[in-house]
Amino acid sequence: MIVGCYPFYRAHQSQSWPAIDGTIATAAASDTPCHREASSWLLCRTDIHYVYTVHNQSRMGKRIEFGWGDQSFLLKEFAARLTQRYPIGKQVRVYYNPDQPDDAVLERIPSMGGGFFLIVAGLFCLACHLRDRVRNRPE
Repeated sequence: MIVGCYPFYRAHQSQSWPAIDGTIATAAASDTPCHREASSWLLCRTDIHYVYTVHNQSRMGKRIEFGWGDQSFLLKEFAARLTQRYPIGKQVRVYYNPDQPDDAVLERIPSMGGGFFLIVAGLFCLACHLRDRVRNRPE
């Protein structure tokens, strides 16, 4: 459950990061049927990269939002929507960590994918544990 909160922490942390102009360099969605990843989940992936310059040094980022698998989707339509929102050549605002300029993001929000799932799963496990403790309590 705590691991699932990390994207929310990072999103909060990024609210104070400076913003700089960037450009979408690549934007592609898998145009083949979703394929099986090592985790055995069916995933459609996008490949979106953006370029930006900090301290006269060109950098490339790929994080859209904070979370695990922020460019992985169960439905191909969601992947297609993301590439439509970020087409090649589009000017974007890039928010970067001033202490680590390679740490950047386009949307300062937590991904509602992996992190949210981990929080819900953690709460479910906690509820089951508490239920078992109540049931097994000596009388």
